[in-house]
Amino acid sequence: MGKALHASGKLWLLLILVLLPQALRASHAQGGQLTYEALGNHEYRITCRFFRDCSGEKLPDEVRLDYRASGTGCVDLDPLSGYLMIPRIGAVTLGDPYCTALGSQPPCGPRKATNYQTAQYQTTLTLPPNEEWRLFVTIASRPEVANLPGDFTDVEPLHFEAILRTLVGTEELQNTSPQFLEQDIPVPFVCWRQPTTLTFSATEPDGDSLVYDLADPMNGCSETLGWGTYPGSIDDTNPQCRVIDPGGKFSARFPIPSFKPGTCAGGNTLAVPDFRINDFNRSVTFRPALFTTGTETAEQAQNKYVMVVQIKEYRYLQKQWMLIGSVRRDMLVIVMDCQENRVPNPPLVTAPPAADVRIFNTDSTLIEVPAGRLTTARIDFTDPNPTDQLTVTMPELAPASPTILNPVLLPPAVGSLMLSDNNTSHPIGQLRLQPDANYIGQTFRIPLRIEDNACPTKAVQNRVVVVRVVPAVVPKPFGLYNIFTPNGDAKNDVFIFDSLPDDCQLQIFNRWGRLVRQYRRYQNNWNGDGQPSGLYYYILTPPTGPATKGWVQLIR
Repeated sequence: MGKALHASGKLWLLLILVLLPQALRASHAQGGQLTYEALGNHEYRITCRFFRDCSGEKLPDEVRLDYRASGTGCVDLDPLSGYLMIPRIGAVTLGDPYCTALGSQPPCGPRKATNYQTAQYQTTLTLPPNEEWRLFVTIASRPEVANLPGDFTDVEPLHFEAILRTLVGTEELQNTSPQFLEQDIPVPFVCWRQPTTLTFSATEPDGDSLVYDLADPMNGCSETLGWGTYPGSIDDTNPQCRVIDPGGKFSARFPIPSFKPGTCAGGNTLAVPDFRINDFNRSVTFRPALFTTGTETAEQAQNKYVMVVQIKEYRYLQKQWMLIGSVRRDMLVIVMDCQENRVPNPPLVTAPPAADVRIFNTDSTLIEVPAGRLTTARIDFTDPNPTDQLTVTMPELAPASPTILNPVLLPPAVGSLMLSDNNTSHPIGQLRLQPDANYIGQTFRIPLRIEDNACPTKAVQNRVVVVRVVPAVVPKPFGLYNIFTPNGDAKNDVFIFDSLPDDCQLQIFNRWGRLVRQYRRYQNNWNGDGQPSGLYYYILTPPTGPATKGWVQLIR
C-alpha cells in the first residue's frame, strides 16, 4: 500500500496526463461505478467496474483507489488517508449490441462500429470508524461526447466516487453500498426518435432506504464538470405537425435532447422537453431527438451522451433518517439510427378482475396483490416489427445461495415468474403470486430486458415489473375509502370512514412501522399533512368493541 502525496488528487492526475504520451492517455473511459461491501472488523471489499470504448488503448492491469477521511477534503494530509493500487480480476468482456450478420465476433477497434469492453478491479481495505470516508478512482480519459463542452474532449478524466459513513456520533456503523444489477449495462444503445426506457436498479443488502437521482459528471475529487449546449432541431416524424426546438443547455436531469412528438392538427409546434425520471421504478424514459451520420470520431461523438445516476442511502438512526452513504454510476448513452427497426413494445401485464388487485401499465409496470390470496397475471412481450424475434432476460429471482450481487429479488413465499415462448415473436411471462402476510407493505422489483434480433443494431427495451403486497380487502365494521388524494380540489382530500362513531382513536403508521399521526378523537380530518405519497397502515379503536386494522393509499 502506498501513501498519497500531500497534494490534491486533481494535481496528481494532471501530472500524470502531462508526463504520459498522448496515445497512452486515450483509455476512452465510458462508464462504471465504485461500490463497497462490509466484511466485518472495519474491513471492506472495494469493487470498481469499468467500461471503456474499444477504440482506446489497452485496459490497465490496475487502477489507483484513493481514500480520504472526513475533514481532509481532497488533500491527503491525514494519516488515515492514502491510496492503493487495485488489480484487475476476471476476464475482460466485450459488448454485443449488434446482430451476427456483422461478423462472428462483435466489433472492437478504431474506425469500427462503436462498442465497449468491461473490466472489474477489486481489493480489500480497512476503514476505521470515521464520520465520512470518500473513496474515488480517476481514469483518463473520457471520449468526445455531445453533452459536455468541446474543450473537455479527450482531456477530462472519468471520476468514480463513493461515500461511506462508519461513525455517527458515538455509534459505529457497518454498511454495504447499494449494488447495481449486472443486467443493466451502463453503455446502452438506444434508437433515434423512438421512446426508450433505461433502468438502473440496485439492490440494498442492508435494507436501508434509497433515493435515486441524476447528477453532474465529475472529473476529480468533489469537482464536477459543466454541461454543454445542444443545437436547434426540427422533428418532422409527423409531417402534419413539425416539432421545432431552438436548442438549449444540457443538465443532469436533461442530459439527452428529448421532446414530445407533434400532435397539432397542422403546421408547426414548439418542442416540449420530455425526459422523465422515475425514482420509484429506478428508470428514465425519453425519445432521443438528435442523430449525426458518419463514421469519423467527431461525427460519432455527437451521438454519445454522458448520464450519471446517484443513489443516496439513508438509515433510521437516533430517531431520524440519516445519510450514511452514496454511490454513483456513470453511463454513456449511444444513439443509433435504427431505421425501420422499432424498439420492442413495453410489456403489458393483465390479470383476471379482482377487487383488491390493481395493475398500472405506464412508464413503470406495477401490480398490487393482496396477501394470502392467489393472483395470476400474464405478461405479454411484443414488437412493432411482427417478424422480429424477442429474447427476454432477467436475473435469477430466488437463487439457492444468494450473494450481494445475486440476491433474492422475489421470495418464493411471495411468488414466481416463468417465461414461455422465449426467442419468438411473442414471449409470455406467467406471474403466480400468493404472498404471505409477513410481506404486507413490501415491494419487489423484477428487472426485465427485452431485445430483438434486428440488424445491424438490436433494439432493446428495459422494464421493471414492480410487485407490491397489500392487505386483503375484508369486511369492516365501518365503511371506508382506501385511497385519498389531498390536492386541494375538495374531492377525496381526506381519509374518511363512513358511519364513524364518536370518540374513535386513530393511529397511522408509515411503511416502516413508524407512527406518523395519532388522533384521540378522529373526525375524518387526516389530509396526509407532512407525509409523502405511499401506503400507510392504521389502527382504529372505537370506545367499545375490537380495534380495526387496515391500510390506505395516499396519492398526491
